[in-house]
Amino acid sequence: MPIFCEGLPESLSYINDHSLTIMVSPCIRTKVHLSMWKTLSSFAIAMLISSLAIAQPIIYNDVTTLITGIWNENGTLTETSSDSPHEGSNHYQFNYSFTGFWAGMGLNISNWSPNGNSFSGYTHLRLAYRGMNGDHRITLMLRSAAGDGNTLTLGTANNSYQVVDVPLFSFSAGTNLNINSITELAVSVSSDVASGSGVLYFDDIQLVNTGGGNNTSAATQQRAASMQRGINLSNWLEAYWLISSGSYPDTDRYDADDIAAFRALGIDALRLPVTFEHLAGSAPNYTLDTSNPAFGLIDNAIEWAANNNMKLIIDMHHGVTTLTDANYQTELPRLVAIWEQIIALYGDLDPERYFFEVYNEPHAISNDNFRIVAQALVDVIRDAGYTHSVIVGASGYNGAGELLTFTPLDDADIIYTFHFYDPYLFTHQQMSWTNTPFLPVRAFPIGSDEEDVSALINAAGEWSAFYNAPVVVGEFGVTNEATETSRCIWITLVTELFGDNGLPWFYWGATDLSNGFGFFDGGVVEQDEMVPCFGTALGLPAIVLPVEELSDVSVQCQGEQIYLEWFVKSDEPGSMYVEGFSAAQKKWESLTMVPMRATEQWYRAIIEEQHQAYRIRVVELDGTIHYTRIAENYCFGEGDWKVYPNPNSGQVYLEHPEIRNEVRVQLRNTFGQLIWESPRVIVNNGSPLNLPELASGMYNLQIWQSGRQLTAKRLLIQ
Repeated sequence: MPIFCEGLPESLSYINDHSLTIMVSPCIRTKVHLSMWKTLSSFAIAMLISSLAIAQPIIYNDVTTLITGIWNENGTLTETSSDSPHEGSNHYQFNYSFTGFWAGMGLNISNWSPNGNSFSGYTHLRLAYRGMNGDHRITLMLRSAAGDGNTLTLGTANNSYQVVDVPLFSFSAGTNLNINSITELAVSVSSDVASGSGVLYFDDIQLVNTGGGNNTSAATQQRAASMQRGINLSNWLEAYWLISSGSYPDTDRYDADDIAAFRALGIDALRLPVTFEHLAGSAPNYTLDTSNPAFGLIDNAIEWAANNNMKLIIDMHHGVTTLTDANYQTELPRLVAIWEQIIALYGDLDPERYFFEVYNEPHAISNDNFRIVAQALVDVIRDAGYTHSVIVGASGYNGAGELLTFTPLDDADIIYTFHFYDPYLFTHQQMSWTNTPFLPVRAFPIGSDEEDVSALINAAGEWSAFYNAPVVVGEFGVTNEATETSRCIWITLVTELFGDNGLPWFYWGATDLSNGFGFFDGGVVEQDEMVPCFGTALGLPAIVLPVEELSDVSVQCQGEQIYLEWFVKSDEPGSMYVEGFSAAQKKWESLTMVPMRATEQWYRAIIEEQHQAYRIRVVELDGTIHYTRIAENYCFGEGDWKVYPNPNSGQVYLEHPEIRNEVRVQLRNTFGQLIWESPRVIVNNGSPLNLPELASGMYNLQIWQSGRQLTAKRLLIQ
């Protein structure tokens, strides 16, 4: 979980020589709503970017400076030729000293033209910086006469110059900022500690064009979409603080019944934080102690996920040494060695169910340097030959604000993540373990709280759309020390925003009774024990009365048409919407509506459009919404093979327009183990292939001929 602050006071006004300026605190969050980027397809975005101007106008360097004036607060801003500029002979130097969490300055560009300068036609603002001390962070904001833009974190203290490209949409989204008339660049230094001092250097500010879009694979887009509602198996295998007392790991924290109970409520996915670094040797080869009981519990979690048809993220959590800009190069070999062992242990897990998260909540390292670390750890997985989707977050404790300035990795199978605990002073009040223990009691919302929360989550959604990169909320939660009214307002707001932006989520500490975020009274995972508003906001249970039964969706492909079938038992009428997942636009699209009757009935829909996956959204008369599980379009991009029905109860048909001779059919479980084989199967003979009696769940059906695998299909047995 993150340990950082919002900063006090919550607002600060001051007058300088240029204007009256209202500055938010260093940790206040951005004001963002969905904009045009959410409605553009990745193709349209790419076409738009390719049509932009090639010129890269300079805002400040030795050759050209368009700055017409400056102001500064809690520091002194000068232009100097000493201390090694990034380029040329001069750069800016800001000597700062603050006692209120913040120091800042402004670069006035209002005289570029009568109404300011237009930044339209460019994708990013580039700036080079170095310096600062401790946990100090550099942030940047743009201003126009029409209003201020969002405040974005660029990075942390660093001894060498770092070049950061910031997407312009993340400054303006959801604000009154006029990107066509920028009058000022406001540069700030902020901290979690009230007082501090240091020197910040910055240089070479320019507008550039760099691509949006991304090469995320269809498989990873689908895997991300399949994780809808999740929980962290928290305060368990990441709890390194129990090691010194000999009580690690807590073998009773979670068991199979708990996971089954979560699944019964509609939880689709699990995140398993593990302190792998504390389980490794301190010297090369940094050998993992696999005799530690924690590894047996990891195996249990893997099995529980498979038994309950749930996704599972294996997360490297809580390091031994804080990763910083100063030490990341020397720490990287140790992290690589540990990940080589992790992937050797778990790399053979089914990539459709299991995911790897390479590093949790980096915070004392810049985004640029952590990107180097993340890419190196992802390369460990790729070099071992595995195509699992890998979870990567930005610096700043995986903050959403820091995600906005993070450039996606050069890898087609990355799912990005951010953690959400804003406002921190509210969500962490009265916690004993924060940097400032027992933060005062605070209500929600106060002032612009709701705007700020909406801004930050929507901005993360825009980042996802801009880069066509899937994003999940890896952690979020609110203390049970807050009033129930405030907790309910917060949880309702954030989950609605997650849903609006298509962001799957993982709650942290669902069963923690005190000093935590739990929402189950007594720590018992049952519907009757949930705080009611949490159940409603989180959509738990996922299937409730009056819809008593809702089956999975069966997908059958015949020619160009797709047949969807599903079963509903309901005691009142309603509406059902067939939805298809568009890989191009990375969102669910409503395809057709089917009336729901107050009875037990199978329904069928004929779909003309090919989509990557389908689901049914069931809407009751009172507005209650249910979703079926996502059903993959098994003939989408799979060539000419057809294996149906899917799901099925033990009989399957195999069809191919050309293959007539015998094939070998193998059935494997989610761990890849061979559980059944038929060596001589005739394709296209009109008779079903009878499968053995199998437990309900997902299997992998493989078709072989002459020692070569022809295709593989995921098969759901009911």
